[in-house]
Amino acid sequence: MKHLPPSPRLSFLYLDEEVITRVSSQTYQTNKEELIALCWEMYNYVNESRREWTKTIYTLQINDEQPSYMISQERRMFNHFKGIIQKGQEQNEFRRDMDAGFIAHMILIYTRGIIFDWLLHSSDKLGPEHMGLLVPFFDTFDPKLECMKN
Repeated sequence: MKHLPPSPRLSFLYLDEEVITRVSSQTYQTNKEELIALCWEMYNYVNESRREWTKTIYTLQINDEQPSYMISQERRMFNHFKGIIQKGQEQNEFRRDMDAGFIAHMILIYTRGIIFDWLLHSSDKLGPEHMGLLVPFFDTFDPKLECMKN
């Protein structure tokens, strides 16, 4: 019999706690570097023998009739990303013409998309080639790209 993970919400609580703890124990020169580290640790979490777990969780999220905790703005990971982005906006590291919650949402969508694509196409671990898809995406939030205001 296939062992199912605890509820998807509980699974994301574990993931968020573990990933945030790992990243928070380090120091970073920039907020962008910390966000990239969070994404990398999410990938590492999945790589630690959790491919089947990840498939199951993604499937449950698609098939669940309840709103998905994976994408909830109440989720700890979302709020952690948003807080780092707000700090980065105050330090002129990220665009200020976009809401920090919107930027956090976009980064998490992109990160989940890379994981989903990996689940569809690969049996190898998430690695540098996947981070190579993610890191340039952060340039989208460079303050030099802020919209001109009248």
